[in-house]
Amino acid sequence: MLTDSTYSKEIQRVNALKSYSILDTQPEKDFDDIAELASQICQVPISAITLMDKDRQWFKSKVGFETNEILREEAFCNHLMNTEATKIEVQNMHKDNNFNTNPYVAGEPKIAFYAGVLLIDPDGYTLGSLCVYDLEPKKLTDFQLNALEKLANQVIQLLELRKKNAQLEENNASLMSKYNELEQFARVVSHDIKSPLNNIISLTNLFQ
Repeated sequence: MLTDSTYSKEIQRVNALKSYSILDTQPEKDFDDIAELASQICQVPISAITLMDKDRQWFKSKVGFETNEILREEAFCNHLMNTEATKIEVQNMHKDNNFNTNPYVAGEPKIAFYAGVLLIDPDGYTLGSLCVYDLEPKKLTDFQLNALEKLANQVIQLLELRKKNAQLEENNASLMSKYNELEQFARVVSHDIKSPLNNIISLTNLFQ
């Protein structure tokens, strides 16, 4: 059972994730390229950029499968998030007590290897993970693990850039709306001023 403190932190984490407005968005090439690179560098058939929502794990980008989301309780990343670690490598999931009963390990597609690096934003909130999977037991080299960490950092940089661009677009839209309001106000004021000015001019001409 979650304590009040843990529950509060989880609410803050989910709110941080939602601030990126990334959940349920269409595929984007920059993210897809990172997932593809992870698969190629680690020499595995399956990889994914995952984002952990309240009750589900959603895949922003994926290689080697078609599923868009799974239950959070079935997600490998959920186990990693519940530890103090920021990365994990499970060389043989069928022999690991934390994973051997998982439906994606015990059942199809019978995943045997998993490595993941958490995606942690600048405020320290865990958004999800960059993961690679294989159907055979495996061990990554130090180079591959380091590359996976660097790619995870690039995912965070992309998310931050995407967020800032959205904020800029929102600010520009707000400025344009205010400009239109000001322009409309200027037209009304101009119209309202013309009538008394015309009266003053008429009176001046009359006195003359």
